Amino acid sequence: MSAQAKAISEVVKDFEQSIRSLKPSTRRVYLAGAKAAIKGARLELWQSCSHDELLDLIRKSPPEQGARVAPFLAFLCGTRGANRSVPKEDITGVQNWVIQTLGKQMLSVKNPSITTRRDLAMIAARCAAPARGTPRKWPVSCLKIKDHEVILWEVKIEQPCFALALRLWHACERERGS
Repeated sequence: MSAQAKAISEVVKDFEQSIRSLKPSTRRVYLAGAKAAIKGARLELWQSCSHDELLDLIRKSPPEQGARVAPFLAFLCGTRGANRSVPKEDITGVQNWVIQTLGKQMLSVKNPSITTRRDLAMIAARCAAPARGTPRKWPVSCLKIKDHEVILWEVKIEQPCFALALRLWHACERERGS
């Protein structure tokens, strides 16, 4: 048992706390998925292990089909990753790759579909404001277009491919009336 080990019941409580902003029905499904994952790994709530160990055990013996386990796994990965720092060079390399790929995609499609606009904008938004969580939960008012500027959460977007993706998304949302 590692120094970071804690009771699995406490991990489930932490997970439940992390999803408290979701609808009650969604919380129930996600909690059931977490418990199914724990049961599938042949673990009990009273047992103790680290997040890394729990994640490994769940991945080795996945639960029954249909259980919504992904949110719990993402939670375990997120808490595990919170304690480890990523070298700045790696982050910069990934950011540059995302910018180049997004730029190529934006230039290769003359009239992008609504789905393409949304997907590219989700990537751009996540890259432009990573601390804000998932863009799907952001209010429409967080994105503003003023003349030739794209402003997300009161910050001007300087990266041209991000600005274009967000501009297309803004137009799409305005067309849909959201």
